[in-house]
Amino acid sequence: MSAPLPPALARWASPLAVLDPVLASALGPLLVRLAAALGPLGGQTRKGGDEPDGYAGLTRRGKLEHLLTSEWGLLDTAPDEFLRRLSQGELSFLEPERKAQAQERRCLVLFDCGPEQLGAPRLAQLAAWIVLAQRASAAGATLHWASLDSEPSESALHTGFDEATVRTFLWARTVMQAPPRQLYAWRKLAEEALGSPDELWLLGGAHWLDVPMTRGVQLLVTEETDDGEALALTLRPSGKRLQLALPPPETQIRLLRDPFTPVGARPGKARAAHRQAVGALVWLPGAKAVCARDSADSGVLVYPIPTKLGASLGPPKLYQQHYGRIRAIGGGPNAIFCVARVNNQLEIRLLKGSLSSLPTGKVTVSEESLRRLNEAGMELLPATLWLQDMPQVMLWLEKLGASLILEFRTKREDGKICDYSWKSQRAALLLSLQTSLMTKLLPYEPAQLIDVQGTVLARLGESYESALLFAGPSPKESVVVKRSEGRWYLPLESKDLAFPELDPDDTVLGATYFGGQVRLVTLSEAGRIVRLVGLGGTKTLTGIGGKLVSAALSPDLPLLAALRESGDLVVWDLETNSRRCQFHGPRDDFEAPEGAGT
Repeated sequence: MSAPLPPALARWASPLAVLDPVLASALGPLLVRLAAALGPLGGQTRKGGDEPDGYAGLTRRGKLEHLLTSEWGLLDTAPDEFLRRLSQGELSFLEPERKAQAQERRCLVLFDCGPEQLGAPRLAQLAAWIVLAQRASAAGATLHWASLDSEPSESALHTGFDEATVRTFLWARTVMQAPPRQLYAWRKLAEEALGSPDELWLLGGAHWLDVPMTRGVQLLVTEETDDGEALALTLRPSGKRLQLALPPPETQIRLLRDPFTPVGARPGKARAAHRQAVGALVWLPGAKAVCARDSADSGVLVYPIPTKLGASLGPPKLYQQHYGRIRAIGGGPNAIFCVARVNNQLEIRLLKGSLSSLPTGKVTVSEESLRRLNEAGMELLPATLWLQDMPQVMLWLEKLGASLILEFRTKREDGKICDYSWKSQRAALLLSLQTSLMTKLLPYEPAQLIDVQGTVLARLGESYESALLFAGPSPKESVVVKRSEGRWYLPLESKDLAFPELDPDDTVLGATYFGGQVRLVTLSEAGRIVRLVGLGGTKTLTGIGGKLVSAALSPDLPLLAALRESGDLVVWDLETNSRRCQFHGPRDDFEAPEGAGT
């Protein structure tokens, strides 16, 4: 049972309950000082359009439709007297009663997440967020917040203070300094989306003191003192200055990296005692590992797959996403890399091993690309490195039947990446580094199967709808296609061979080759029946057991990874119809590789 908060922190009990109690208490001195400097949220509740609510009595002024009936009688009997009384304000009117409608109050906080605020100044931002949220709540207002360097839009606005939003805040760091025009753009967006908020705060570095503030913007500037033991804060337009003592360095690190983990937790272990794989499964090349999001949404779990039955099984590894949400994961012969999203940027990072051909770095993507990523949902995506002409990293968006291609162009002899471009193109994901194949579907052109040199191995025809790549007996026999009529085919040079018609409710997981035959692997809608569909017939797979919430077929080997409803992850060998390995879930023995945090 956690220790109660000190009485001085009671008013912030709700947001501090999200954090580890020891770390929450360490923020206490910052909260108390900031709250005293900021004071309560001023102003009165804004009134909206009033609604009629009967009549309050009589008045000498009003609209003619509210004139008393007896006064209209005077118009018939003595019209001249009626006009005199009207001009002199002597007629009686009914006075309408109105019910006041309070308009919701809103505040907006913009966090400058640029280089000036990296490190300890982020603690002041975190503390100020908690204080501003509490004072807004006390005044009946809603606090909205956003990262200043993100694209101004309603979708970039956040509310609430919980683990998910705190992680979003902690990930929102960038080495780029937001220009003043970004503040002006957010000010305009606030007027349109929030109806002129009661307060608009900018929390940033010292350079904002020299930037002319737009009307209604309040500034909180944070700088670290020379000795690194305190933070110097400046408030504008009030001109107040204060100094906040920093907690010990190890506490600062925990607050900025993972403020939810108990201080006494054992290093190298995952924080949650009940953690398991959730959502879509992604195979790494060569069928060496299966990846999935963890149930706490703090990173990606990588499950090592033994090369043969009976081989030793190591524990899964947890690669935590301290900085940016991991959207996709891929690998090479002895490497693992990921694509993380930080606001409107994607960053390619190496998680394990070395891969000299991998272009690492950030690229700012377009609104259209972000929209496509959002449409694809928040499932973990497979990413693959493609080296034709120039390095590319491809993200396969299964729900859209398309790929988003990150293309990296080099302009210097030393190979340093200095120019990025984002391409959107419908294409089937290349298989892996092992086979180096991909299919292309370009507008108004026949679909093609190509290799990494760009050689066209097969033309798939005009009626191609989708394709699946797998490790076949030869490169030309490593793709199955779905035609526009909905039937699956194995395209050969002489003719196309048709697979039996599939159950309309089944999902095709992929294609595989073993025993001299190419087979489709399907999963029933209820998640309980796995079928192997060959050119000569269909076979139901038995032995996996339980309802499957997700499944993925390795494109390299006839191995099926399946996540059971119980949380167990099982890998099934399709060739021998036997279990290769099984990971029980939930579990708490995940390893955190050194330096694996992203």
